[in-house]
Amino acid sequence: MINVKKLSIYYDGTCNVCSKVVEKICRSSQNEKFEPIDITHARLPKGITSAQAQRDVHAVDEHGKQYVGIDAVVRILKEYPHWRPIAWIISLPGIKQGAAFIYRIVATNRHWYHS
Repeated sequence: MINVKKLSIYYDGTCNVCSKVVEKICRSSQNEKFEPIDITHARLPKGITSAQAQRDVHAVDEHGKQYVGIDAVVRILKEYPHWRPIAWIISLPGIKQGAAFIYRIVATNRHWYHS
């Protein structure tokens, strides 16, 4: 058996947007690379407070490196071969600031969305 390193994704399970994205990740071809963790039912890793976890998605890699907000989104996208170019573009100066701004708007208003 191969030991697969996973990227832990800490998300708000009460958020429809967050839950829908995690559902898509779990059904994707890369699902074995992720460990989705609903912050409403799990213990948070060291260095992430409840308030921080409620504000932003967090991802923690196999080395313990933490990614927050748009950086977590970019880190997740990098696990998908077809999305890597988009992740690279989002990471560019200027574009990253714009993406972070859009992320903040969506994250702040995410509970308004109802499916």
